[in-house]
Amino acid sequence: MNKSDIQTLKIEIQKDVSGYRYIHTISVADECIRLAKMYSLDAEDSIYLQSAALLHDITKGCNTEKQLELAKELGLTLDIDDLLCPSVLHAITGAAYVEKFYGRFTNPTVISAIRCHTTGKPDMSTTDKLLYLADYIEPTRKHESCVYLRDYFYKNKDNLGLSALLDRTLLKSFDLTIKHLIDSNTFIHTQTIKSRNSLIKSMHLSNS
Repeated sequence: MNKSDIQTLKIEIQKDVSGYRYIHTISVADECIRLAKMYSLDAEDSIYLQSAALLHDITKGCNTEKQLELAKELGLTLDIDDLLCPSVLHAITGAAYVEKFYGRFTNPTVISAIRCHTTGKPDMSTTDKLLYLADYIEPTRKHESCVYLRDYFYKNKDNLGLSALLDRTLLKSFDLTIKHLIDSNTFIHTQTIKSRNSLIKSMHLSNS
């Protein structure tokens, strides 16, 4: 993939993503460009990150019923956590949908980032983390937690090492998400808990 593929992809996704979601998607991709430069990703990884950003919400326009139908059509097996957390289904179906219908724009790095952009996963790669973060802090997001996390990240970019900043910001995002789900009396996907614990373990080991 190269820069021209990114421009092509911006056009192609409009058959699946429209309205506010398209504006959000482009904003996530732009945020990923900023983060890729900040974290000194090479040209190839930067393209992968932008591709994942453009494709991350490809099935989010589907309601829960359609998500379940799509999962069946794509041969996916959903577990009880997935069924109890319908808001994460678009990451699962999206990753499979992208593999099937946008294959020339994908590879394992892209698919992994799409698949874990809502819950995270243990041992996230830098690409995984950057897409997760960009989705949370891109400028069109006006929710209080998004504004807080965006301010925290950019206000501390010169105060902390970049790796530490990324991990601390992701940890705060997991905490904000979990608190919101608890306050809403909503089921918390096990993957979110595992992702948080994995991150804390990694941070502890890096500081020991």
